[in-house]
Amino acid sequence: MGMEIGYQSSDKDALELGVIICKHCSEIIGTLPMDGYKKVHGICPDLDCMKTDDQKESAG
Repeated sequence: MGMEIGYQSSDKDALELGVIICKHCSEIIGTLPMDGYKKVHGICPDLDCMKTDDQKESAG
């Protein structure tokens, strides 16, 4: 009789459940290996998004 062995993931096999989203245009920038689903906001390399962020920082 065959015996099933439970799958154990290593860091190498971790699922890419973390999503990096641009906070200005909502474009997906990348993914990260996470234990569960996570949304992380950042700024994409688009010039309009970078300018918008620079304007908000200088105004605030």
